[in-house]
Amino acid sequence: MKTAIWAIWHHRNGDHDKCSGFSWCDKSDKNKLPSFVMEEIKSVFEDLSADTLLGKCLHGGTQNANESYHHLVWDRCPKAVFVGRDRLEIAVFDATIVYNEGESGRLDVFRKLGLSVGRFQKQGFRDLDLRRVKSAENQKKTVTKQKRARKTIRNAEEDFGDDDYEAGAF
Repeated sequence: MKTAIWAIWHHRNGDHDKCSGFSWCDKSDKNKLPSFVMEEIKSVFEDLSADTLLGKCLHGGTQNANESYHHLVWDRCPKAVFVGRDRLEIAVFDATIVYNEGESGRLDVFRKLGLSVGRFQKQGFRDLDLRRVKSAENQKKTVTKQKRARKTIRNAEEDFGDDDYEAGAF
C-alpha cells in the first residue's frame, strides 16, 4: 500500500517509473503538478504512508467505522433522493453528533436552540444509546458471527436456481 501511495505522488511529479503495474497511468505529463505544489503536499503523503496509519488499515480495520458513519448520514439523507446543500449539511452534522456522542449528544443541540429537554426525552435517548452499545457487543460475539455465516449460506442455497430473473425476458 505504501508503494501505491508514493506511486501517486511520483506520477503527479512526472516520474512514471513507480507507476508500472497501475492501470490508471497513461505515462502522460499533462496533469503534472508544479514542483512547489509537490513539495507542499509531500508531508501529506508521508503521513498517509506512515506505518502507524497503515497498520490501522490492515484487514479493513477502519472500514467498519467508516461504513457505520456513512450509514448514519445516508439514513438521514438518502442518496437516491436529491436534497439541497442545507439539508445535506444538517444530515452530516447530526450524524457526526450521534456517531461521536450517541443520541444523547443531540440534547446539547436542543438546549442551544432554546428548546426544553424533558426527562422522558433524556431517558429515551439514553435507552437508544444503551441498545446501540448492546447490539454492537452482540455483533462481536463468535456465536452471532457463526449464525450470520450460516444464514448467508442458507440464503444463497435458497436463491440458487431461482429463475426470477432471466436475461431478455419480460
